[in-house]
Amino acid sequence: MTDIIKDRLIREEIDLNQKRQALSEFLKSQEFTNLSPKQHDLLRKQEAAMSVYSDIIRRRLEDLRLNINN
Repeated sequence: MTDIIKDRLIREEIDLNQKRQALSEFLKSQEFTNLSPKQHDLLRKQEAAMSVYSDIIRRRLEDLRLNINN
């Protein structure tokens, strides 16, 4: 069961980091500058939330690896 969870978390982390990278690149684009201030704020908050979420996934994976070795 732990391997299934670990595999899902790894896939989720990869997907999330790809989306986060794409958003980060978008935030540097001309298209982003054309958006409203409200959209700027929300997209920056989304990027921050994605970073927190990515960190949680990473910590969960670390914990699973530690628990497997114990």
